[in-house]
This record gives sequence, structure tokens and C-alpha cells, in this order.
Amino acid sequence: MSSPREPGGAGAGVLASKYGRSVNFPGHRSYTLGMGADFRGCLALSAARLLTSTGGPGRPYDDAVQLTGLHDPELDRRIPAAVLGAAPEGAALACAAHPPLDVASYREGHPA
Repeated sequence: MSSPREPGGAGAGVLASKYGRSVNFPGHRSYTLGMGADFRGCLALSAARLLTSTGGPGRPYDDAVQLTGLHDPELDRRIPAAVLGAAPEGAALACAAHPPLDVASYREGHPA
């Protein structure tokens, strides 16, 4: 069974309508905030959004917060400093290292 977060998964339409197409778009660039019990969500880099959970740490995300950038004060309000750490710098590096998806090439069957 496919996950709602996988491209074309059973919940693809739900996520696309709730968060915008970029959340479930193949090649979506994201940066994870925390791991395991410290997981607080992901930064959706292409859409400048924080994907997080109103249910608390480690829960599936159900909230998308629009950000003004990687240094948006909203990140400091929602993510503990110990988890946020160097995330803005790491996310900026991830953006620089991974160019935006070439949709036409992807649809032709080229993975990246």
C-alpha cells in the first residue's frame, strides 16, 4: 500500500489540495527537523513552508505554515532551539546542492 506522502499515493489528492501541489510533487525538496522522538517536521524548501504536526513531536504532519524564508521568526517560535540548531544553514546548503526539478525531463523518465 502506498503512503499518502508518496507521489501518486492514495492520499496524494488530499495533501495536494490541503498543502499545495509542491508538498506531494515528485522531486520536492525538503529538510528534516529532528529525528526520532525529536522529529518536529520538515521544511518544504521549494514552497517556503514548515510542515509540522498539531499533535506533537513524532506525529504525522497536518499543519503547513508559510514562511518568509529560512530565518523566519516563526521557526524559532515553533521548533525548539536544540532541534532547529543549524537547520537554516543546512537547508540553504541543500537548496544550493539540489537544483529545482526539471519537470519535462522527469516526465520523460529521467530521475534527476
